Amino acid sequence: MLRPVERQSRTRQGAIVTTGHQLVHESSGLPVTPSAPELRRAGIVLVHPRPRDPRDADMSQSFRDALAAAAFSPGSRVQVLPDPSEPHDPEAVGIWSGDASLRLGWVPNVPAADLSRRLRAGEVRTGVVLNEGCALDGTRLGIEVLIAPPEVVARLGAALL
Repeated sequence: MLRPVERQSRTRQGAIVTTGHQLVHESSGLPVTPSAPELRRAGIVLVHPRPRDPRDADMSQSFRDALAAAAFSPGSRVQVLPDPSEPHDPEAVGIWSGDASLRLGWVPNVPAADLSRRLRAGEVRTGVVLNEGCALDGTRLGIEVLIAPPEVVARLGAALL
């Protein structure tokens, strides 16, 4: 179940405002954690995309530029595509804009391995941006993406509108 979210929190980088939607348990209303077993059983993955190598200044800047694009606003559909050409990780999975014209970044390594196997086996996965975390000046600092079979994303995506 999705619930609208708007909250402010403090981190080492300062205050962050999170807006959009959050996946919650129907029975308790508590947030669903990315490692929840029921997500895995349903083939759902919750991720925070990241640059391939955050230590690489060019990659980090490219990630920040893409992150600012409207294509990665809450409610936006994204494509989830394997990236076997990645020299350091043949199981890499990229997060792209809905029209596949702009790559944001990659799925973190742990969920990427399982997701990559599913994609190579012919399973289709797509994604929707659930929420964003922004600095107080409005700069988008990160997003949370739900990756799932298309019918799940279609059902949840309708709830975001």
